[in-house]
Amino acid sequence: MEMRLNSPLISVITPVYRSELTLQRTLDSLMSQSEQSWESIVIDDGSPDGSWKVAEGFAYFDPRFMLARQANAGAGAARNVGLAHAHGEFVMFLDADDWLEPEALATLVGAARGARVNLVHGAFQYMNNDGWRTDWTGAYRGSRPLFEALCGSNVLSMPAAVIARREAIMDVGGFDPSLKNCGDWDLWGRLARRSGEIVRVSEVVANYRMRPASLSHNPHTLLRDAMRTMERLHAPDSRVRHAAAEFAAGGDPAELPARRVNFSLYTVGLSLAGNDVATAESMFDTIREWPQLVATEAAGFLFSGICFARCQGPEGAPEFWPAVAESVRAVLAKMDSRTGQAGLGAKMLDALQVLSGEPLPPPAGAQHLARSA
Repeated sequence: MEMRLNSPLISVITPVYRSELTLQRTLDSLMSQSEQSWESIVIDDGSPDGSWKVAEGFAYFDPRFMLARQANAGAGAARNVGLAHAHGEFVMFLDADDWLEPEALATLVGAARGARVNLVHGAFQYMNNDGWRTDWTGAYRGSRPLFEALCGSNVLSMPAAVIARREAIMDVGGFDPSLKNCGDWDLWGRLARRSGEIVRVSEVVANYRMRPASLSHNPHTLLRDAMRTMERLHAPDSRVRHAAAEFAAGGDPAELPARRVNFSLYTVGLSLAGNDVATAESMFDTIREWPQLVATEAAGFLFSGICFARCQGPEGAPEFWPAVAESVRAVLAKMDSRTGQAGLGAKMLDALQVLSGEPLPPPAGAQHLARSA
């Protein structure tokens, strides 16, 4: 990888693994940017397919593309390799499944002119596995400080909808390569805790492709890494040397039990999308403490997991809901006994029917959820 004489404004880092079919569109979206002061650092993470050849084609015709290869070590390690070679004032992490809107870089950088800005985030569109738009838009709308929101879930769940100042990323230590999942969530939490400014833009800047083969579909690994990330967010973090005073101690520990359970319900939804009731129920075995849950909030996490794993937005619920209804019912039938919260399963079922816009079909067997008054 060669050094550059002129530093670009933005370094765009793309780890590549089994991305031969999607990488062309990803890198084409960089070529189409109205903001042209960028470099692309593509790291082949031991990919066994033809991804490297695709990247070589771009590097041959445009010197802004730089390529590196490593033995398979995961996205976090690959992103750190990219950071080590980055020259831009800002950094974006663009995954090889996703693509940018033409004004993405201009929009994000245009909002980051202040010297104290650590991070700028925008909105993104969920796409199905074939690359077609759904009605599902992801965004954090800034109703409370970003750090507080990240304590509850990864509200910046698409890396390419974010740019961060390279100096700030290096100051908080880059990516933790031991996290197979949630590495971006862990990094955003450290950046949001750091002293400095966070800026939000309302525009959709990127497109997120939902794929059945995503890392998020190994629910046990995802849950393990999410719990570790949440625990870090709810405690002091020595990796953040310049933490803002109000966030130095971390999130409110009293909120952590409910947040753990809600994220567990998201992984339950990932499993129920494929009618894997046994794996869905095993997600609960890691929960050490069952707090009082808000049924509508808990149902929202479960529903999001189902939608994501089915690669469809909520508007697709009428299509997929009948296929998962019996599995959902079976798991919710046991919620009351697990949580000690009478009527929770029935309330969650009601909330899910509102979210999906579809009533659940009648149960196949005799078991019904008891309705609370």
